[in-house]
Amino acid sequence: MSHSGFKDLLKSGGFQAFLWTQFLGAFNDNVYQTIVALGALQVKGGVYVPLIPAVFNLPFFCSPATPGTCRTWSASAAS
Repeated sequence: MSHSGFKDLLKSGGFQAFLWTQFLGAFNDNVYQTIVALGALQVKGGVYVPLIPAVFNLPFFCSPATPGTCRTWSASAAS
């Protein structure tokens, strides 16, 4: 089995869409977290700013395996 390398993979349209989706998702999360942090700076002199990363990361630590165990509808059950 021969491997064509990373250049061919990066040229693949589906993989590029995957990379852009991952990038834009992470960018959106960071922008939203920054906006919340700037808003928290105005509350009691920024006491809550260190808690913001914990609040945003808590769902990833509490339920990391949940998406892999969710059941989806099968085509036979829908008809």
